[in-house]
Amino acid sequence: MNRIRRVLVAIVCATPLFAAAPPTINRLDARDVAKLIIDLGDRDFIRRDAAQRQLASLGAPILPYLYRAMNSPDLEVRRRVMRLIVPLENERDFRPNRINGTFRDAPIEKVLAELRTQTGYRVQLLEPGKQLFFTGTFRDVPFWEALDAVCTACRLVPMDNSDDKGRPGIALRPTKQAARFVSREGVFRLNVPRIEQQRALDLESDEDNENEQPPMITLTLNVSAEPRFRFVEVGQPRLQSATDDRGRSLLPVRTEMPPEVGVMDVGPSLGNAINGPTSTGVSIPLARHYAESSRLKMLKGVLPARVVIGHTTRLVVDGIAKNRSWKQGWFQFVIDEVKAQKKRNEFRIVVRLKNEGPGAIDFDPGISQHLIFQDADGNPCRHSPVDQPQPDTLIIRVSPSRKGSKPATKILFKDALIKWVEIPFEFHNLPLP
Repeated sequence: MNRIRRVLVAIVCATPLFAAAPPTINRLDARDVAKLIIDLGDRDFIRRDAAQRQLASLGAPILPYLYRAMNSPDLEVRRRVMRLIVPLENERDFRPNRINGTFRDAPIEKVLAELRTQTGYRVQLLEPGKQLFFTGTFRDVPFWEALDAVCTACRLVPMDNSDDKGRPGIALRPTKQAARFVSREGVFRLNVPRIEQQRALDLESDEDNENEQPPMITLTLNVSAEPRFRFVEVGQPRLQSATDDRGRSLLPVRTEMPPEVGVMDVGPSLGNAINGPTSTGVSIPLARHYAESSRLKMLKGVLPARVVIGHTTRLVVDGIAKNRSWKQGWFQFVIDEVKAQKKRNEFRIVVRLKNEGPGAIDFDPGISQHLIFQDADGNPCRHSPVDQPQPDTLIIRVSPSRKGSKPATKILFKDALIKWVEIPFEFHNLPLP
C-alpha cells in the first residue's frame, strides 16, 4: 500500500504537472490536490467520499491533475477520477456567458445591443412594431436567464435565426404570452410549447372496452443552445419522473418495441456538424392512466445530445494539384481535376469523395464550409460549390479574396469538436388537455 501511495505522489506531483497547472491553482495548493487524489484510494470509504467531494468543489482548474492521475496503479483512484472528469469537463466546455447591466425604461433595441456587446451573439427583434421598454438589473446572470427576463417583460419568444451565411443568431418574436414552462441548464434552454392527447377507438373489435388503452399524451420539448454551440444529434429523453396532480405516474407502460434512439440521423455525412442547428425539438410520450388527471405536476429527466463545442484546423494540402488527396475519418478526398481561369485569377477544382466506412456516400455541398483555402502567404481565398455532377463529386470555385491577390495554393480542413452531454430538465404544473 505504501509503495502505491509513493507512486501516486510521483504521478500527481511530478515537475511537468506543476508547469502545466492552470493559474487558478497556485504551486502551494498543488500538493493539497495531490493528497486529495491519493485519498480517493484510501481504505476508509468516508475519507474516499470526502476527497471526491472536495475535488469536485475545486472545479475545472484541477482537470490537468486528474488527467495525470488516470495513470495511477490504484483501480479505485482511476474509477473515481473518471467520475470527476466528465462533469468537470462539462463545466469547462459549457460555461454560460454572463450578463451585467442596469436598465430603466430602456428601449428594447438598447437592451439587445448590450446583449450583443457582452456576448457577441446576433440578437434582434423580429417584426418590430410598437416601442417596447425594459426595466431590470443583471448581476452576473447567465445569458438565457437574462434573455428570458427580457422576453417575459416584453412578451417575446426567442427563436433560432441563422442568416444566409449560416451564422447563428436569435430572433425575438412578439407574442401575446411569453413562454411559461422553461427549464435552464447552463448554456441550454428547454421549454414545453405544446401538449397533445390522442385516443384510439377500435370499431371492429368484438371485445368490450376493458382492454382499452389509456389515451396517449405527446409533449413537445424544445431545446436551444447559446449560439456558439450547434446540435449534431439529439436522443430520446430519459424520464426519471412524470406524475399527475395526485402523485400518480404518467409514464407509459413499456412494450417490446424499444423507443426511437434519435430524432436526427447524422450518418456518414460531412457538413452537418458545421451547419447544425442551435435549436431543435423532440417528442415525449406519456400515458393518461387516470381520466381525472388534470395537471402534470412534475416532469423530470435528462436529454442526451451531441453538441459541437469548437473547431480545430489542420493543413491537408500544400500545393493544390491533380491527384492530391487527404483523409478525414472514413472519408478520403481526392482532387480529380484543376481547371485554371487565368483572366479571373481563379480556378475550379473537382473533388471526389470515397467512403471507406459503412453506409452510403453522402457528399453534402455543405462540406465546403469545412474547407479553408489560402494563398502562399497565408491569406484567405474565397470559395463556393458551383456544381455536383455526381453524388460523390463536387466542383468548387476558388478565387482570391481581393483583386490582384495570389491564387490559392493550400487547403485547410476545419474539424468540429463534438461532445456528448446529458442535459437535465425539470418542469412543474403543466396543464393536461
